[in-house]
Amino acid sequence: MAPPVRRVVLGSVVVGVLAMVAASLLLRLWSAPLAVPFDYDGDAAFYLMEVQGLHDHGSYLTNPNLGYPFGQDTRDLPQGADNLNWLALRLLSVFGGPGTTMNLFYLLSFGVIAGMAFAVLRVMRIRPLIAAVASLLYAFVPYHLLRRGGHLLLVSYGFIPLAVLFALSILSDDPPLTTGSARTRFRLGRRGLLVLAGCAAIGSLGAYYAVFSVLLFVVAGAVAAIARRSWRPVWSAAILTATVGVVLVANIAPSILHRLRQGANPETIVRFPSETEIYGLRIQQLFAPRFGHRNGTLSRWADQAYSGPVTSELGQTLGVLAAAGVLVLLGVVLVGLAGDRRRAWWDGAAGRTLRHAGVLALAVILFATISGFAYFLSVAGMRDIRAWNRSVVVIGFLGLLALAVLAERWAEWAEARRGRRWTRRVSVVVAAGALLVGWYDQTSPVDRRGDVRAAWESDRAMFGQMADTLAPDTPVFQFPVVEFPEVPPVGGTQGYDPARAYLHAPSLRWSFGSVRGRHPDWPADLDERDGPALVEFLRDAGFRAVVVDRFGYPDRAADLEARLDQAAIREGASADGRYVWYVL
Repeated sequence: MAPPVRRVVLGSVVVGVLAMVAASLLLRLWSAPLAVPFDYDGDAAFYLMEVQGLHDHGSYLTNPNLGYPFGQDTRDLPQGADNLNWLALRLLSVFGGPGTTMNLFYLLSFGVIAGMAFAVLRVMRIRPLIAAVASLLYAFVPYHLLRRGGHLLLVSYGFIPLAVLFALSILSDDPPLTTGSARTRFRLGRRGLLVLAGCAAIGSLGAYYAVFSVLLFVVAGAVAAIARRSWRPVWSAAILTATVGVVLVANIAPSILHRLRQGANPETIVRFPSETEIYGLRIQQLFAPRFGHRNGTLSRWADQAYSGPVTSELGQTLGVLAAAGVLVLLGVVLVGLAGDRRRAWWDGAAGRTLRHAGVLALAVILFATISGFAYFLSVAGMRDIRAWNRSVVVIGFLGLLALAVLAERWAEWAEARRGRRWTRRVSVVVAAGALLVGWYDQTSPVDRRGDVRAAWESDRAMFGQMADTLAPDTPVFQFPVVEFPEVPPVGGTQGYDPARAYLHAPSLRWSFGSVRGRHPDWPADLDERDGPALVEFLRDAGFRAVVVDRFGYPDRAADLEARLDQAAIREGASADGRYVWYVL
């Protein structure tokens, strides 16, 4: 019997709150003011920039305060697939600046993931204690803890459990949104509306997770159609896939229209099929310890697993419990291929769930792993989806689902033989042990905000001084010249580091951020000109101030500053010595 909706919702909220409390302890939120983000370099600076623009201008697509004199227009970067995430960030921005917004979003992601996983497991009739343990473990997979602000939108994978639930429904005897046996008919109803709403959400929470969900639907529909010799699973999968696809296209419509009107921009970001080999799933890392493990020996093992001639993204590790569940699923698939399938458990609820989940896990691994089938999708044109290692969140949930199903089956057996009271006592002990093992294995203390606090406060002081000194909308040129987006470091200046200035002085207009390929580039020898000629060029272009990032030069910009001192007025420098600024 399905649990009451009220209990499922209440349980999801409780589990979500527990996850956020645990995350607050792990992340040591007291280590720095909430305005200081967990990450400040690399891609984190890009997302901080987007969040600031979202707050200032209500859009992540255009920003008149960046890319002076043209303004920033990021419609060449199709980010609309994350529109629900952008909406959440816009709402959270009322509580503070970009650092506060990013921290709150990351903290809330733990609650959403745990709550959604709990709701799905309860709908699958897993008892609350088991569902809570599996959900909390899922919210703290290494993938989630190692992404943080660097891949801010990827931490929002809470709807993956719902996609798994829909795929398992397609594999069941009653695929959603369809009815009939000899002749398949469309059926909506309350359940159908909820499924369509879930698919619409999946299509608005990131292109990667939408593609992974569609893969689950397609595999489930094909396997069920062959096994049952029926078109009904195919139609069910097609409806779910089409819903996700239509919503996804609607979300990225501004980018599509921009390309149709302005033409393609081949200079912005170029992807190649070979990148699936770089960012594909590595089975070795899937079952290795997490990077930075608490145990020294396991940490060294992880270093070896993540080392090699071709590096990839961190966070591909499942954790020992989810890995055990995945091995169970793969074992069930092998038994299904070569073993005796006449036993009663095989056709029971637990056996069917394990078989179906095993098929889904195997399919994802075959597509996502290096040199897997995803390569052919990239060759066919789907090159923006290159980091298939991120499907670890799908595999991880399937593994934890397998353990939850086995635990539920054991609890039913124990209640029938030893009684409910004994079973509850043992279940509590085992659940506590599983949480402790998972916490030790999957997590590691994080104090990133303490690490970045000094740089954040130094930047805030200097750029804040600029904002107080200069009139609003004053154009400021930034050295070194760093193209946008996705470029290698210029000296010690990373690709999105120039965005830091805008975070602390959003009232000014900054030279950084104009999309490469849409507007003329600045002269390549600009920072090599003598002082008067350099200042004259910048003034003619409309700039009234200059910022120099000393990290971008081998000599820490000593030569450039000497030339600027000849024709501009030095106003100040950052406390950490990284930045210096001039009035022209």
